[in-house]
Amino acid sequence: MPTQATLIDSLFPAELDPKPGRRARRLLAEAIVVTLVSSLLPIAMGVPEGGLIALFLISASQSGRLAQLLEENRNAIYVTHTPSSLANRRTVVGIFWIFAGILVGFALVAIGLGEQEVSRFFGFTIRAAELGEGGLRGRMLGSAGSILAHNTAVTLVIVGICFIYQSYGAMLVLGWNACVWSFVLTVLVARDLGTESSAAAVAMASLAVLPHLAAEALAYIMASLGAIYASRALARHPLGGSIQREVLRVTLSLFAFSLVALVVAALLEAWVAGPLLTLL
Repeated sequence: MPTQATLIDSLFPAELDPKPGRRARRLLAEAIVVTLVSSLLPIAMGVPEGGLIALFLISASQSGRLAQLLEENRNAIYVTHTPSSLANRRTVVGIFWIFAGILVGFALVAIGLGEQEVSRFFGFTIRAAELGEGGLRGRMLGSAGSILAHNTAVTLVIVGICFIYQSYGAMLVLGWNACVWSFVLTVLVARDLGTESSAAAVAMASLAVLPHLAAEALAYIMASLGAIYASRALARHPLGGSIQREVLRVTLSLFAFSLVALVVAALLEAWVAGPLLTLL
């Protein structure tokens, strides 16, 4: 049962349905609701850069559900003896749906606010992405090598934060990425729609960036999960013990899969998204 850190948490059923489809819808819907409510409060208060407060509120609320996914993973491996690869895959997918819900929630907030109000409450996202002028179409996204180097550096920071702060740190860094991606993409698409661009071209441009963003998100999630496992293994189990060695082995495999996903994301961004955006 997840820790009920907020009143919102108590509104959702404590247990998750084992069926993948229902489970995905539940996690997605919860994250959307939490994101909308957490964003509305700072905006209603008129707090400049209130989006930063929203991020911490979302992290506080969703860290309980993430902790539940981690506990479910532990029980699956050590109680029901589910293969670790299967248990970890289910956990990664569950975290992905939470991330997707935050992404959708922030996108809805951005659409409702418009670019001027986004700059007021979530201006840090615009500055972080160094948007400049222009929309999504025609943007050059860099070479695969430079993209991979940048995303690897981001991943290392995520690993450090998650190793120290575990579930809460994971939700904070994943929420940050979802926030930046949502507002940047929404603003860029709105700029394109405000010009003479056709809606079809803008839709194609938006779809062009989704594959590499999904791969990048999975890379960050697997790296976060690996960092949390490593942190708990070192804190809870005897140094050099069999359980610790097994957990660290799983951690290394998660880091390896994360690196593969980073490479795939960089190739998709440079070789697919970049050329498509240039053509459009």
